[in-house]
Amino acid sequence: MNDTLTMSKLKSNKLAVKLEPVSLDEDNFFKPVLSAIQSMAKEKQITFKVDSSKVLQRNTLADKLMLQKILLNLLTNAIKYTPSGGHVTVCFSNEKAADGGIDSLVAVQDDGIGMSTDFQKMIFEPFSQEKRTGYENQGTGLGLSIVKQMVELLGGTITVKSVKNQGSTFTVRLRLQTIDKDLLATAHAEDVKVDITGLSGHKVLLCEDNAMNREIANILLKAKGIEVSNAENGRLGVDIYASHPEGTFSAILMDLRMPVLDGFAATKEIRGLGRADSKTIPIIAMTADAFEDDVQKCLDAGMNDHIAKPVEPKVLFATLAKYLQ
Repeated sequence: MNDTLTMSKLKSNKLAVKLEPVSLDEDNFFKPVLSAIQSMAKEKQITFKVDSSKVLQRNTLADKLMLQKILLNLLTNAIKYTPSGGHVTVCFSNEKAADGGIDSLVAVQDDGIGMSTDFQKMIFEPFSQEKRTGYENQGTGLGLSIVKQMVELLGGTITVKSVKNQGSTFTVRLRLQTIDKDLLATAHAEDVKVDITGLSGHKVLLCEDNAMNREIANILLKAKGIEVSNAENGRLGVDIYASHPEGTFSAILMDLRMPVLDGFAATKEIRGLGRADSKTIPIIAMTADAFEDDVQKCLDAGMNDHIAKPVEPKVLFATLAKYLQ
């Protein structure tokens, strides 16, 4: 569904490029994508490597969300079409062009099933899928078409080299505008230290279905003197919140993907309870869905903020402090 909507926006020229100052050597620039891919690779027993040894420190103007989506589509495809025990590598590098400018390159390489020479000629056409035994029904066939159009929107190029039954390499080449480091510093001026000494004594409702994630969150929160009530799904979370007196909880930490009732539906029910505090209690999404449009979906659903998984303690505490103080 998301691919279809994105393709519709591309065809109607409604997908706009949104440039913002970013640093290509930031640890978190591609972190949401790489974290998700590492989990997928682990489940399929594929060795996943990231090579950024050739990246020079560069401050640029770029559409961060679009770059993330391009990388996610390419890596997801690589994992999808690489058998268990295979290898997938993403290489980030900068290269000086003939005109003296600097091109940024992203290369995604796998040793998967590869593609025939004939299919490579139509690989970027919508709904193109090469029929291979054991790989039927692998998506919509829109991913690479979307990638190509996004790359071209950014003024770049994408090429593919592939050998059937040996693997494929997709290379994206982009000319990104370099900016002064002072502009980057101004863009990140809001990243200031937050006083978290006032967290102790508050009570938080944690809605999280994963036992390990609950345990980690409980350890972090209790270490700051925060009392925690746990709910294993959204339905239980709503019931626990509704069964306690108004003002019991100072905030709710809400996972999105939960059984019985997901985080979006649980938030909607809590907001509609009609209690004095149900409209105002801070509800903070805590999820691996960490792209900018994911954040917007949380805000549109009635949540106040968003924390990306894997949770960084300083981000968790700073976000809570913003609302509890």
